[in-house]
Amino acid sequence: VLKGQFGATTLSDNESDVDTDADQIASGADYLLSKQTTLFAYYNMLSYEADFEGSQEQTKDNLGVGIVHNF
Repeated sequence: VLKGQFGATTLSDNESDVDTDADQIASGADYLLSKQTTLFAYYNMLSYEADFEGSQEQTKDNLGVGIVHNF
């Protein structure tokens, strides 16, 4: 099973009048080993940038793997 997701938001700080824009992209996969056991993996990228002079875009990457076993 393949999975995908996208999200975007703007965070506003009313005191300093600074907005921060953020985008997130995620993808993943599940692989059934049996009726009770599933392997999974995912990748997630988050990028964000504050709306003021001199601000640079920041990017964070995450990778995860795991196993689920239902008794």
